[in-house]
Amino acid sequence: STFTIKKFPSHHTLTPGVALRQYMAAKRKTVHVEAYNGGIPSRHDRILAVFGEIEKYRTALIQNKSGVTITSLGDGNDGKISMGKVYVGKTKKQMTIEVTVDKDGAPQKLLNCDFLDDVEEFQLSDKHCVCGGLASVVIQPGHTYEIEAECSPKSLGTPRVIIAFQFKDTEYGNSYHIIRFLFAHITDLDAEILKPTAPYVRQKYRSRVKGCITVEGVRPIWSSRDELVLSKPLGDYFIPASLRSFMSHGKLCGDKKKIKAKLSLSNYSDKFQTLLYVEEYQMEKDINMYAMRDASPFLCERRRFVGLEVPGLAENRPSVMRGDHLFFRKSGQTTEYKGYVHLVRKENLRLKFTEKFHEDFIAGSKFHVHFTFNRLGLKLQHRAVERLGSDNIACQSLAFPTREAIEIKRLRPLRKIDNREDFKRMLFNKNIGTNNEQLQAVQHILAGTSRPAPYLIFGPPGTGKTMTTVEAIKQVWKRLDGSTILACTPSNSAADDLACRLLEKSHVP
Repeated sequence: STFTIKKFPSHHTLTPGVALRQYMAAKRKTVHVEAYNGGIPSRHDRILAVFGEIEKYRTALIQNKSGVTITSLGDGNDGKISMGKVYVGKTKKQMTIEVTVDKDGAPQKLLNCDFLDDVEEFQLSDKHCVCGGLASVVIQPGHTYEIEAECSPKSLGTPRVIIAFQFKDTEYGNSYHIIRFLFAHITDLDAEILKPTAPYVRQKYRSRVKGCITVEGVRPIWSSRDELVLSKPLGDYFIPASLRSFMSHGKLCGDKKKIKAKLSLSNYSDKFQTLLYVEEYQMEKDINMYAMRDASPFLCERRRFVGLEVPGLAENRPSVMRGDHLFFRKSGQTTEYKGYVHLVRKENLRLKFTEKFHEDFIAGSKFHVHFTFNRLGLKLQHRAVERLGSDNIACQSLAFPTREAIEIKRLRPLRKIDNREDFKRMLFNKNIGTNNEQLQAVQHILAGTSRPAPYLIFGPPGTGKTMTTVEAIKQVWKRLDGSTILACTPSNSAADDLACRLLEKSHVP
């Protein structure tokens, strides 16, 4: 490839014709390169720069000129050509693009017709091989030259490409360009079935009616092994009325200062509790987006339960678990009924209300339904922050450790790091031994080399963080007698996944 370097000042601007010639030359790799600010840009940078110039001159570039008119059956607004729907796995789709010279004009020479980017779904062809710059053809007045555009569907999506037509006026000798924007909608039968039936409209936020009388429902009976026993009372930690009022108007006022203030020992508890209140308020708004108006519940299983069809339940929109509660209220009434979820199915729930609600229930009744979420996690977080904030010594050592304090409290490793080859033979998951980073992480966690600081494992999805954690837990359980392991996850589904992996091949009882 040959490169001719020409330097321009940083304020240099390309004309439409130069922009296209630069791009098409770059594509053929006989490049006339512009070195902006004294440096040679990469091909990708040149492409972006030229595309910016093309967009800048878009109106001028899409206009028909010198008596040349470019038309097709897929013509749209703003120089767009649509090939319509093309199905994956079906035959290729073709469309004819006609280049016509006005009968009263002068002959025009078509020098080139090419894409301004490589998109594998599209190809161009013509009788005299003008496409790609292999030949040129003179189009006489009143005549039409045809170019075939072909779409070969590869994958779902809407591929787009710019077609550049380069002409030379045989009467005046000047060259000019006309561009078109070609695209196609590539789909398949499954995508057609799953496509939306109407434009998405975000549901309006519907809060519960204030001042209603709440009638308590029947909670599910938990087995003794499922019952969570709290050794110490747990407060309610409801959002303060003043903070709720401010947030409902989109303001935080004085609490905003708490959030923005630099974290310190004195404001640790207040700052994080305020953030927890704000988070809960947003969770309330999010769950209320799923509120149902004029829902039609039904009695089932010999009037023992009230069933409710919930669209999106299978996708956790909303997320509902056994033990959660919902509120039912008839339109215009000030009494709401609190029902507890006893069973969650794919698309419906089984709830229990007060016995009188079941007895008086009339088939076909309409209710406004509001969902809720379990606040236990939030309350535990509030208590943890509150207790840490009240103990200055613990807060200082845990939340604001100093390098000197860490060095003083640094603990010896629990054990020596094993020889790599010997350690590989003792792995539960032999795949760990093929990845140096994962193997090293398990070895250091087992040895406790970072104590008292935690050993952090981080990385993008799919890099084996969970697999490494599971192996580390199994190794600690097997090789450190008397150790206590607490495994925490951010969600119930993650906890289930972790538990299933720990139980694989019955390594852990």
